[in-house]
Amino acid sequence: MTPPVPPLPPLPPLAPAGYRPPFAPHGPFGNRSPYAASLGYPAGMPGSPYPGLAPKPPKPPKVRSRLGRVIFSLICVSLGVLAAFEVTTANFLVSTYFAVPLAVVALGLIVGAWFGRARLMILLGVLLSIALAISTASTGEDIGRPQRIENINLNPTSVKQLDRDYRTDIGDINADLSGVDFSGENTDLEFRIDLTGNMRITLPPNVDVTVEVRVEGGDCHILGRECGGFNQNNEFTDTGTDGVGGGELHLNLYLRYGNLEVTR
Repeated sequence: MTPPVPPLPPLPPLAPAGYRPPFAPHGPFGNRSPYAASLGYPAGMPGSPYPGLAPKPPKPPKVRSRLGRVIFSLICVSLGVLAAFEVTTANFLVSTYFAVPLAVVALGLIVGAWFGRARLMILLGVLLSIALAISTASTGEDIGRPQRIENINLNPTSVKQLDRDYRTDIGDINADLSGVDFSGENTDLEFRIDLTGNMRITLPPNVDVTVEVRVEGGDCHILGRECGGFNQNNEFTDTGTDGVGGGELHLNLYLRYGNLEVTR
């Protein structure tokens, strides 16, 4: 016969209902965990074992960077300087007015990597890059590849040996007209160097000459008078050593970049 089983010992009393401190106070069930609040224990109540999450301090307001305003001011100054040179001496391409501000923006963004913030300048740089590409492409036909690369040397002895115009893109023009007799003649001649080179024209001592000269950039001497610089348009008249008489000659000279000289 089986002996009787002794009775089980009484169970310990149950813990009172409510929130109990966790075993790991810094774990996911800690009294500062949002999970504790999800169990229905409101935070911040007097005597509550769950104090709730401490409110985050408000973020300090960001100090506005002055870099963007400095970059924009430099762009305005650079455009003003370009415009002043355009009116007085230089003759810039349209693309220059986009390239210079783009360079200023690029420099400002490099500085902004260490000092200040200028994120809006990135958008301005993109717009300037697009405008620069369009302006460069639109003026490409004006610059283009040189079609004529040659030196022109003239040493005629009569008006009949002269053409109406002589031109080259890259090269020198040396025209010695001192052996031509222009008496009783009224002659028009045009000499052009469309990109770069040097032009030298020698006239006979007695011809009455009118010289219209345009120089984009370079040195210029017309019968002892200075006309160099940038974007220069001038007209000179000289009757020679004998005064009025000896024929009439009209010279139309164009030089983009280089040196130009007219002597007798």
